[in-house]
Amino acid sequence: MQIQFCGEFTALKGKPLMEEGIDPNGRPYRKIQFGVQAGYSCAFVEAYASAAGTDKRSASARRYVCDLDGRRTFDNQYDQIGYLAEALPGTGRIVVTGKLKKSYHGGRWYDNYQIRNVYAATEADKTRLLLAGGIIFNRDSIDDSHYEQDGILMVNGYIEQYMDKEHPRALVSQTFVLNTSRLDRSNPEHLSAIQFREHYLEPIPAGWTKSSWEISLRRRREELPFDVSKLTPVQRMAFESGEHTLDDLKPTKKGSIWATQMLLFRPIVKDEYVSGPVFYGDDAAVEPMIYHPILTPNLPVKAGGQDVDVLDTEDLF
Repeated sequence: MQIQFCGEFTALKGKPLMEEGIDPNGRPYRKIQFGVQAGYSCAFVEAYASAAGTDKRSASARRYVCDLDGRRTFDNQYDQIGYLAEALPGTGRIVVTGKLKKSYHGGRWYDNYQIRNVYAATEADKTRLLLAGGIIFNRDSIDDSHYEQDGILMVNGYIEQYMDKEHPRALVSQTFVLNTSRLDRSNPEHLSAIQFREHYLEPIPAGWTKSSWEISLRRRREELPFDVSKLTPVQRMAFESGEHTLDDLKPTKKGSIWATQMLLFRPIVKDEYVSGPVFYGDDAAVEPMIYHPILTPNLPVKAGGQDVDVLDTEDLF
Protein backbone atom coordinates (compact mmCIF):
# COMPACT_ATOMS: atom_id res chain seq x y z
CA MET A 1 0.00 0.00 0.00
CA GLN A 2 1.44 3.35 -1.09
CA ILE A 3 1.72 6.41 1.18
CA GLN A 4 1.68 10.13 0.47
CA PHE A 5 2.04 12.09 3.69
CA CYS A 6 2.01 15.89 3.65
CA GLY A 7 2.60 17.84 6.85
CA GLU A 8 5.13 19.51 9.10
CA PHE A 9 8.49 17.84 9.57
CA THR A 10 8.69 16.74 13.22
CA ALA A 11 11.83 15.41 14.90
CA LEU A 12 11.45 12.71 17.55
CA LYS A 13 12.03 13.95 21.07
CA GLY A 14 15.17 12.63 22.71
CA LYS A 15 16.37 10.81 19.60
CA PRO A 16 18.90 11.73 16.93
CA LEU A 17 17.43 12.19 13.49
CA MET A 18 19.90 9.70 11.99
CA GLU A 19 21.46 6.65 13.59
CA GLU A 20 24.71 5.18 12.27
CA GLY A 21 26.42 1.96 13.19
CA ILE A 22 27.74 -1.42 12.06
CA ASP A 23 25.31 -4.20 11.26
CA PRO A 24 25.84 -7.88 12.27
CA ASN A 25 27.58 -8.51 8.93
CA GLY A 26 30.15 -5.80 9.61
CA ARG A 27 28.68 -3.29 7.17
CA PRO A 28 28.06 0.38 8.00
CA TYR A 29 24.37 1.28 8.13
CA ARG A 30 22.22 4.38 8.45
CA LYS A 31 18.71 4.68 9.82
CA ILE A 32 16.44 7.73 9.85
CA GLN A 33 13.06 8.26 11.51
CA PHE A 34 10.92 11.38 11.85
CA GLY A 35 7.31 12.47 12.06
CA VAL A 36 4.99 14.08 9.54
CA GLN A 37 2.43 16.15 11.47
CA ALA A 38 -0.91 16.78 9.73
CA GLY A 39 -3.23 18.61 12.10
CA TYR A 40 -3.80 16.41 15.14
CA SER A 41 -2.46 13.31 13.36
CA CYS A 42 1.19 12.34 13.16
CA ALA A 43 2.80 9.45 11.28
CA PHE A 44 6.39 8.35 11.80
CA VAL A 45 8.28 7.48 8.63
CA GLU A 46 11.59 5.66 8.45
CA ALA A 47 14.33 4.31 6.19
CA TYR A 48 17.19 1.90 6.80
CA ALA A 49 20.06 1.04 4.47
CA SER A 50 23.52 -0.47 4.64
CA ALA A 51 26.52 0.84 2.74
CA ALA A 52 27.00 -2.49 0.98
CA GLY A 53 26.49 -2.15 -2.73
CA THR A 54 26.23 1.66 -2.76
CA ASP A 55 28.53 1.81 -5.77
CA LYS A 56 26.57 -0.81 -7.67
CA ARG A 57 23.30 -0.20 -9.40
CA SER A 58 21.40 -2.37 -11.84
CA ALA A 59 19.75 -0.80 -14.86
CA SER A 60 16.30 -1.66 -13.49
CA ALA A 61 16.86 -0.29 -9.97
CA ARG A 62 14.67 2.60 -8.88
CA ARG A 63 16.20 5.86 -7.74
CA TYR A 64 15.43 7.86 -4.61
CA VAL A 65 14.44 11.49 -5.12
CA CYS A 66 14.58 14.48 -2.77
CA ASP A 67 13.59 18.05 -3.53
CA LEU A 68 14.06 20.15 -0.40
CA ASP A 69 16.60 22.73 -1.58
CA GLY A 70 16.78 21.68 -5.20
CA ARG A 71 16.11 18.34 -6.86
CA ARG A 72 18.58 15.57 -6.02
CA THR A 73 18.55 11.96 -7.17
CA PHE A 74 20.25 9.11 -5.33
CA ASP A 75 21.16 5.67 -6.64
CA ASN A 76 20.94 4.19 -3.14
CA GLN A 77 19.09 4.94 0.08
CA TYR A 78 22.23 4.99 2.22
CA ASP A 79 23.28 8.26 0.56
CA GLN A 80 19.72 9.59 0.60
CA ILE A 81 19.51 9.11 4.38
CA GLY A 82 22.76 11.03 4.87
CA TYR A 83 21.41 13.92 2.81
CA LEU A 84 18.05 13.97 4.63
CA ALA A 85 19.77 14.12 8.03
CA GLU A 86 21.42 17.38 6.95
CA ALA A 87 18.60 18.90 4.89
CA LEU A 88 15.47 18.18 6.99
CA PRO A 89 16.13 20.19 10.18
CA GLY A 90 14.59 23.63 9.83
CA THR A 91 12.25 22.66 7.01
CA GLY A 92 8.50 23.26 7.20
CA ARG A 93 5.85 21.30 5.33
CA ILE A 94 7.12 18.30 3.42
CA VAL A 95 5.69 15.50 1.29
CA VAL A 96 6.88 11.94 1.88
CA THR A 97 6.03 9.12 -0.52
CA GLY A 98 6.74 5.45 0.04
CA LYS A 99 4.86 2.39 1.23
CA LEU A 100 3.25 0.80 4.27
CA LYS A 101 4.91 -2.40 5.47
CA LYS A 102 3.25 -4.16 8.40
CA SER A 103 5.52 -6.20 10.67
CA TYR A 104 4.90 -8.54 13.56
CA HIS A 105 7.17 -8.93 16.57
CA GLY A 106 6.88 -9.15 20.32
CA GLY A 107 3.30 -10.36 20.01
CA ARG A 108 2.14 -7.18 18.25
CA TRP A 109 1.57 -5.81 14.77
CA TYR A 110 3.34 -2.57 13.83
CA ASP A 111 2.80 -0.23 10.89
CA ASN A 112 6.09 0.80 9.29
CA TYR A 113 5.87 3.72 6.85
CA GLN A 114 8.92 3.37 4.63
CA ILE A 115 10.41 6.40 2.87
CA ARG A 116 10.96 6.49 -0.88
CA ASN A 117 10.98 10.17 -1.90
CA VAL A 118 10.86 13.45 0.06
CA TYR A 119 9.82 16.86 -1.31
CA ALA A 120 9.20 20.34 -0.02
CA ALA A 121 5.42 20.86 -0.03
CA THR A 122 3.88 23.43 -2.37
CA GLU A 123 0.67 25.42 -1.91
CA ALA A 124 -1.11 22.82 -4.04
CA ASP A 125 -0.23 19.99 -1.65
CA LYS A 126 -2.98 19.32 0.89
CA THR A 127 -1.93 18.68 4.48
CA ARG A 128 -3.06 15.11 5.08
CA LEU A 129 -1.85 11.55 5.65
CA LEU A 130 -3.01 9.57 2.64
CA LEU A 131 -2.62 5.93 1.67
CA ALA A 132 -3.72 4.24 -1.54
CA GLY A 133 -4.08 0.60 -2.46
CA GLY A 134 -6.21 -2.48 -2.61
CA ILE A 135 -8.29 -3.87 0.23
CA ILE A 136 -9.44 -7.50 0.27
CA PHE A 137 -12.62 -8.63 2.00
CA ASN A 138 -15.58 -11.03 1.91
CA ARG A 139 -19.11 -11.04 3.33
CA ASP A 140 -17.89 -11.88 6.82
CA SER A 141 -15.56 -8.85 6.78
CA ILE A 142 -18.38 -6.30 6.77
CA ASP A 143 -19.66 -5.13 10.15
CA ASP A 144 -22.70 -2.92 9.55
CA SER A 145 -24.24 -3.37 13.02
CA HIS A 146 -23.94 0.38 13.70
CA TYR A 147 -24.29 1.62 10.13
CA GLU A 148 -27.99 2.39 10.07
CA GLN A 149 -27.93 4.16 13.42
CA ASP A 150 -24.50 5.84 13.46
CA GLY A 151 -23.38 5.82 9.83
CA ILE A 152 -20.26 3.82 10.77
CA LEU A 153 -19.36 0.73 8.74
CA MET A 154 -16.37 -1.42 9.67
CA VAL A 155 -14.44 -3.56 7.19
CA ASN A 156 -12.31 -6.21 8.88
CA GLY A 157 -10.33 -6.98 5.76
CA TYR A 158 -6.79 -7.58 4.55
CA ILE A 159 -4.00 -5.97 2.58
CA GLU A 160 -1.56 -7.89 0.42
CA GLN A 161 2.17 -7.60 1.06
CA TYR A 162 5.46 -9.50 1.06
CA MET A 163 6.25 -10.99 4.48
CA ASP A 164 9.11 -13.41 3.81
CA LYS A 165 10.27 -16.00 1.29
CA GLU A 166 7.63 -18.44 2.48
CA HIS A 167 4.88 -15.79 2.26
CA PRO A 168 5.65 -13.61 -0.79
CA ARG A 169 1.98 -12.66 -1.23
CA ALA A 170 0.58 -12.67 2.28
CA LEU A 171 -2.75 -11.24 3.35
CA VAL A 172 -2.34 -9.23 6.54
CA SER A 173 -5.38 -8.26 8.60
CA GLN A 174 -6.37 -4.60 8.67
CA THR A 175 -9.52 -2.82 9.84
CA PHE A 176 -10.95 0.00 7.73
CA VAL A 177 -13.77 2.42 8.60
CA LEU A 178 -16.34 4.06 6.36
CA ASN A 179 -17.75 7.07 8.19
CA THR A 180 -20.90 8.67 6.77
CA SER A 181 -22.18 10.04 10.08
CA ARG A 182 -22.16 13.66 8.94
CA LEU A 183 -23.85 13.04 5.62
CA ASP A 184 -27.59 13.51 5.11
CA ARG A 185 -29.25 10.78 3.04
CA SER A 186 -32.14 13.14 2.25
CA ASN A 187 -29.65 15.35 0.40
CA PRO A 188 -29.31 13.95 -3.16
CA GLU A 189 -25.64 14.93 -3.42
CA HIS A 190 -24.81 13.30 -0.07
CA LEU A 191 -26.81 10.19 -0.95
CA SER A 192 -24.94 9.85 -4.23
CA ALA A 193 -21.59 10.06 -2.38
CA ILE A 194 -22.71 7.37 0.09
CA GLN A 195 -23.99 5.01 -2.60
CA PHE A 196 -20.80 5.45 -4.63
CA ARG A 197 -18.72 4.28 -1.67
CA GLU A 198 -21.13 1.49 -0.72
CA HIS A 199 -20.86 0.10 -4.26
CA TYR A 200 -17.12 -0.45 -3.83
CA LEU A 201 -17.72 -2.29 -0.54
CA GLU A 202 -20.30 -4.71 -1.92
CA PRO A 203 -18.88 -8.25 -1.52
CA ILE A 204 -18.94 -10.49 -4.58
CA PRO A 205 -21.01 -13.55 -3.54
CA ALA A 206 -18.69 -16.13 -5.11
CA GLY A 207 -15.80 -15.51 -2.72
CA TRP A 208 -13.34 -12.72 -1.94
CA THR A 209 -13.52 -9.17 -3.25
CA LYS A 210 -10.87 -6.53 -3.94
CA SER A 211 -11.36 -2.80 -4.40
CA SER A 212 -8.88 0.06 -4.47
CA TRP A 213 -9.19 3.09 -2.18
CA GLU A 214 -7.67 6.35 -1.09
CA ILE A 215 -7.44 6.05 2.70
CA SER A 216 -7.12 8.83 5.24
CA LEU A 217 -4.89 7.94 8.17
CA ARG A 218 -5.80 9.22 11.64
CA ARG A 219 -3.02 8.67 14.16
CA ARG A 220 -3.22 10.41 17.52
CA ARG A 221 -2.05 10.00 21.06
CA GLU A 222 -4.65 8.47 23.37
CA GLU A 223 -4.42 8.15 27.13
CA LEU A 224 -3.57 4.64 28.30
CA PRO A 225 -6.44 3.00 30.18
CA PHE A 226 -5.88 2.63 33.94
CA ASP A 227 -7.67 -0.12 35.85
CA VAL A 228 -7.11 -2.53 38.75
CA SER A 229 -4.79 -4.70 36.65
CA LYS A 230 -2.27 -1.82 36.54
CA LEU A 231 -1.95 -1.62 40.36
CA THR A 232 1.15 -2.78 42.24
CA PRO A 233 0.56 -5.30 45.07
CA VAL A 234 0.72 -2.49 47.65
CA GLN A 235 -1.64 -0.28 45.65
CA ARG A 236 -4.06 -3.19 45.31
CA MET A 237 -4.08 -3.59 49.12
CA ALA A 238 -4.85 0.13 49.51
CA PHE A 239 -7.63 -0.12 46.92
CA GLU A 240 -9.22 -3.30 48.29
CA SER A 241 -9.11 -1.98 51.86
CA GLY A 242 -11.08 1.09 50.80
CA GLU A 243 -8.31 3.47 51.83
CA HIS A 244 -7.95 4.77 48.30
CA THR A 245 -10.08 4.87 45.15
CA LEU A 246 -8.78 3.96 41.72
CA ASP A 247 -8.65 7.66 40.81
CA ASP A 248 -6.44 8.30 43.86
CA LEU A 249 -3.92 5.79 42.59
CA LYS A 250 -3.66 6.99 39.01
CA PRO A 251 -0.12 8.03 38.12
CA THR A 252 0.55 11.77 37.98
CA LYS A 253 2.28 11.42 34.62
CA LYS A 254 -0.22 9.85 32.26
CA GLY A 255 0.99 7.30 29.74
CA SER A 256 -0.26 7.24 26.20
CA ILE A 257 -0.43 5.10 23.09
CA TRP A 258 -0.67 5.93 19.42
CA ALA A 259 -4.23 5.19 18.33
CA THR A 260 -4.55 4.51 14.61
CA GLN A 261 -7.53 4.41 12.31
CA MET A 262 -7.72 3.95 8.54
CA LEU A 263 -10.72 5.84 7.18
CA LEU A 264 -11.96 4.96 3.70
CA PHE A 265 -11.90 8.28 1.83
CA ARG A 266 -12.96 7.43 -1.72
CA PRO A 267 -12.63 4.55 -4.20
CA ILE A 268 -10.00 4.68 -6.92
CA VAL A 269 -11.95 4.33 -10.17
CA LYS A 270 -9.48 3.33 -12.85
CA ASP A 271 -7.82 0.33 -14.50
CA GLU A 272 -9.53 -2.88 -13.40
CA TYR A 273 -11.81 -1.03 -10.95
CA VAL A 274 -13.64 1.20 -13.46
CA SER A 275 -16.89 -0.75 -12.97
CA GLY A 276 -16.53 -1.53 -9.30
CA PRO A 277 -14.81 -4.08 -7.07
CA VAL A 278 -13.32 -7.20 -8.67
CA PHE A 279 -13.22 -10.89 -7.83
CA TYR A 280 -10.03 -11.74 -5.90
CA GLY A 281 -10.43 -15.51 -5.45
CA ASP A 282 -12.45 -18.26 -3.83
CA ASP A 283 -11.95 -19.57 -0.30
CA ALA A 284 -9.66 -22.38 -1.45
CA ALA A 285 -7.27 -19.90 -3.10
CA VAL A 286 -7.43 -17.05 -0.58
CA GLU A 287 -7.49 -18.67 2.85
CA PRO A 288 -3.95 -20.17 2.51
CA MET A 289 -2.68 -16.64 1.78
CA ILE A 290 -3.90 -15.28 5.14
CA TYR A 291 -0.85 -14.74 7.33
CA HIS A 292 -1.02 -16.20 10.83
CA PRO A 293 1.96 -15.02 12.89
CA ILE A 294 3.61 -17.28 15.42
CA LEU A 295 2.35 -16.01 18.76
CA THR A 296 5.05 -14.89 21.18
CA PRO A 297 4.79 -13.43 24.70
CA ASN A 298 4.06 -9.70 24.85
CA LEU A 299 7.13 -7.51 25.15
CA PRO A 300 7.31 -3.90 26.39
CA VAL A 301 5.92 -1.47 23.84
CA LYS A 302 8.63 0.54 22.11
CA ALA A 303 8.57 4.30 21.72
CA GLY A 304 5.61 5.22 19.58
CA GLY A 305 3.53 2.41 21.00
CA GLN A 306 1.31 -0.21 19.51
CA ASP A 307 -1.20 0.71 16.88
CA VAL A 308 -4.71 0.41 18.31
CA ASP A 309 -7.95 0.94 16.41
CA VAL A 310 -10.24 3.58 17.92
CA LEU A 311 -13.38 5.14 16.53
CA ASP A 312 -12.96 8.65 15.15
CA THR A 313 -16.17 10.26 13.88
CA GLU A 314 -14.40 13.00 11.95
CA ASP A 315 -16.14 13.61 8.64
CA LEU A 316 -14.28 12.47 5.53
CA PHE A 317 -16.21 14.21 2.79
